[in-house]
Amino acid sequence: MLISATSVEPDFYIVTADKRCLRALASSGMTATLDRLQYRIICLEQLVIQLIQQDTDFDKIYRRITKATACEVSVTEAFKLADQAAIIQRLQEEVDSLRNDTGNLLVP
Repeated sequence: MLISATSVEPDFYIVTADKRCLRALASSGMTATLDRLQYRIICLEQLVIQLIQQDTDFDKIYRRITKATACEVSVTEAFKLADQAAIIQRLQEEVDSLRNDTGNLLVP
């Protein structure tokens, strides 16, 4: 529904952790939809990287994520590393892998 709603909303971004959906979309052949979605999707890992880089209290972010219910494996696994730089690196690897699979869908 979110993807179809972008056809009537000119100024949008989609934030999602659904990598399977993004990979399926990228290989769908739906050219008009893919063109509309170029650089308009933010994956969860990108969002978490931005939070870490912009918030001066890394410990607060670390505590909240490690105490949250584990629902996104890549974020949960990254935060097991405990070191801020290592966490960002692991999350960026996930972003890079997804970008490789989905072309221009993710924001730069």
